[in-house]
Amino acid sequence: MAGILYLLLTGGILLGIYTAAINWNIPYTAGFVVSGFILFSIAPSVISELVHPVFGVLGQILVLVFLVGMALLFVEKSGLDDLLS
Repeated sequence: MAGILYLLLTGGILLGIYTAAINWNIPYTAGFVVSGFILFSIAPSVISELVHPVFGVLGQILVLVFLVGMALLFVEKSGLDDLLS
């Protein structure tokens, strides 16, 4: 039950950040994306010590999907999607 609650709370928080990021300016969004990927790669996950490891991995996947979504939002905001198409 704790793992499901962890995933629900994490998803809710990330959804809130993403919906707020729609109104952010381009430099702020870029800084968030870069720092998010750096922190994701260097920060150890201790969640597996608190909940079942499967939920820890699912949470990491959820955060990674969120960061990719934020990167796509940055590409769209900065106009780079016109260059890529």
